[in-house]
Amino acid sequence: MIKPEVNMYLPRWILTLAATILACCQVFSQKYDYNYLIRSSIIGSGISVSYIDSLQDIHFQPFQWEGTVSGTPVLSDKEGNYLGYFNSRNLYDSLGRVAINGDSMAVGFYQNYLFQYSEEHEGLGNGGNCAFIPINDSLYYLFYSSAELWAGAPGFAIDFSEKNLLLTSYADGLYLTKVRLNPDRTLYILPHEKHILLINKLFQFANLMFCKQHNNDGWWLIIPNALDSLATRVMIEANGEVQQLLDVPFSSNYWRVRTDTGFDFSSDGQYLARIIHRAKSIFEDILEIYSFDRCDGEVRLLEMDSFPIPEYFSHRADVKFSNEGYLLYMAFGSYILQFNLNDLNPLENPDTIGVYDGFEYFGLHPIFDGMWKLPNGRILVSGGEFTPYLHYIENPDELGSNCNFVQRAIQLPPDPLNEGFGITVRNLPSFPPFRMPPLDQPCNTSTDEALDQTIIKVFPNPTFDIFSITCSTIINEVIVFDLNGIEVMKVFLSGYEDHYEFSLENWPAGMYMVVCRDSQGYIVGSKKLVRI
Repeated sequence: MIKPEVNMYLPRWILTLAATILACCQVFSQKYDYNYLIRSSIIGSGISVSYIDSLQDIHFQPFQWEGTVSGTPVLSDKEGNYLGYFNSRNLYDSLGRVAINGDSMAVGFYQNYLFQYSEEHEGLGNGGNCAFIPINDSLYYLFYSSAELWAGAPGFAIDFSEKNLLLTSYADGLYLTKVRLNPDRTLYILPHEKHILLINKLFQFANLMFCKQHNNDGWWLIIPNALDSLATRVMIEANGEVQQLLDVPFSSNYWRVRTDTGFDFSSDGQYLARIIHRAKSIFEDILEIYSFDRCDGEVRLLEMDSFPIPEYFSHRADVKFSNEGYLLYMAFGSYILQFNLNDLNPLENPDTIGVYDGFEYFGLHPIFDGMWKLPNGRILVSGGEFTPYLHYIENPDELGSNCNFVQRAIQLPPDPLNEGFGITVRNLPSFPPFRMPPLDQPCNTSTDEALDQTIIKVFPNPTFDIFSITCSTIINEVIVFDLNGIEVMKVFLSGYEDHYEFSLENWPAGMYMVVCRDSQGYIVGSKKLVRI
């Protein structure tokens, strides 16, 4: 394990969650994520997987519809009834038919370029790059971002680089399509509600992170930017109104290079974990843990660490919180690690609860990559590399070996489309947290907000010509961003003062974000600043 040059700690009390969360999740009525589909190619596996509340937990049913599904989240109603799916190219109904006005929905250079060379119904079902959000029983919002450059595109050579790495995938813009449900359960899209460009900006690919607002009436959408250390913040109200708010400080790990990321919110939504998988570039996985404020959608980096890529690895890695929230699991190739977030330094000494045992399936290795937390709290782990096995963490809230990890716990049935082989599940679904309960505390008592007040203060605010910063800790850098996330000022400081003054001369009137960092690049505080 490689420790980055970041000095951060996580007090034991910060990540302790209420024991009642599990009970709240079990009785929460919405069941939108009970179904998903997987299909690797036109001639590959076709399977419908649904969760059922029984001892076996999941049910597999082969299908022979046209079209690639590739683990994309499907559209289900509150009771978990399957309504349709989106594969980044078309919207299909529950019978595999293209919905009314649901064709030709690919956005971005890469997708449209690739589909020139593919079969009519073959798509890219990237679950991290699209999601359905229910507005009411007959209206669902489909959010998705474009897919731009990719070095592997057929007949298309790319020779750009960024941060000494090959420039490949990124997203150019956030889109919304409003999907409506007829009384006969068929889907349709009104022409003027298709392909609505919400935000025209470069984003990190497959990083649409949804979390419920504190009262469960609406949603937050956090999208890391591709060209700076900020994240775009979108508020989705219960009435369907969508509003972009001021960008928030996020991560120094930003890029337009090819990576695969996994992310998960804790059961109460107050913490976010993200793993950045760079197996084909710099051969490391980066794990980040944030606090998240469900009242205003702000994030704060708490912990970060790097892990070398193991001997066996696949195209992705993933993270999942336990139901009680103080244990975090990370699957990356040969290993599954368990982090106890109640420890003073939780990322330093994880328990290794799963080690790949060398078993092969026709020369392929059923290792560990994607994870799916079922409604009963158990965690499924996919085998990767197109192998017909799923692994199981039976008791994710238990420490160490007591979590009862079972390697190859489930062998999938024979594949009717590939005689002699079993059905393979390479990608497990990435659903928004539909069952997240409301917070049991009012927003004006936010711990993060109170903590931020003790670290830095910005005044006068609003201001006309100058502003000052006082701080209770050492800061070595001040960066100011405008509403578009563009850096308008960067100043390096000695770190020996507790009061700094800056000029706003020639700045346009408006709102800005002031970000303070220490000598190792860690964000120690941020404040909004209004120039009048």
